[in-house]
Amino acid sequence: MVLLAVGSIYGVDVMPDNVEEARRRMYFMVMERLAEIIDIKVWGTYVSLGTKVLEHTDRIVQRNIVVGDMLKDEATILARCKADA
Repeated sequence: MVLLAVGSIYGVDVMPDNVEEARRRMYFMVMERLAEIIDIKVWGTYVSLGTKVLEHTDRIVQRNIVVGDMLKDEATILARCKADA
């Protein structure tokens, strides 16, 4: 469910530092949620699963939160998102 939620979020900003901050915040939100889940469950089973979720989260966030200008380059940005999906 976490990856499904992350995969549904997209962001475009003209400032690279804003994009990096948005990616970092999303990644840490997922980490916090996983920590809650893992804390409740048995450690051995969920630690490796958590690692995989974070790896996939990183890929999704890198693809879905990008530097761009939707006013000037909407077609290119949307085409890139569709090609990566």
